[in-house]
Amino acid sequence: VISLVGGLAGSLTLGVKASYAAARAEEEAERVKQLLTKSNFQLAQLASQRGKWQLALRNLDLALAGQHPDPVAVRLARVEAFNAVSDVQSATKEIDSLAAREDLGTHAGEVLLWQGDLASMRGDPQRAIDLVQAATAAKLSESDQAYAEALLADSTPDAIGHLRRTLELNPFHHRASLYLTFLLLLSGELEECRRHLEVSQALFPADINFV
Repeated sequence: VISLVGGLAGSLTLGVKASYAAARAEEEAERVKQLLTKSNFQLAQLASQRGKWQLALRNLDLALAGQHPDPVAVRLARVEAFNAVSDVQSATKEIDSLAAREDLGTHAGEVLLWQGDLASMRGDPQRAIDLVQAATAAKLSESDQAYAEALLADSTPDAIGHLRRTLELNPFHHRASLYLTFLLLLSGELEECRRHLEVSQALFPADINFV
């Protein structure tokens, strides 16, 4: 009986150890998966800052496949990348999908701002104004708030001022860089436009928008 009990105890101990080891292995695998997913998102952000938008999109897809803890942020980055390569259709599809979610949290204002921006690109100015105004009433970063004010500005000089402020706050604000280039050219501010393009080319060296 003693040997039987000892054998059972030994088997139970081995079983517990095996279960514990399996649980630890599963936890470690999940930890590594999360690290890789976050790394993919960080690589996408770095690629975006170099103007390597296709590389950014590939890493963003990997971040989503790995179930990044902030999927809204990842999808907003996809909107930016699609927009940067002039794929307005894909950008619009992505932002419309985001707008239908109920878990936007602090990203709600950014989603509205993108909706307004894209509405403007599609030639729907009144809807664009309404959405951008709604975005300013929500929570935006300082740079996005300045960018929204540029979109709502009553004059080109006012818009240029807000765009300069946007880029002071966030030099990598891609839409602000593009919009400022256009308005400086439109205003005949050729020397400032040239200087701005040089800075944009340095910040986004692989971006054909600034060639």
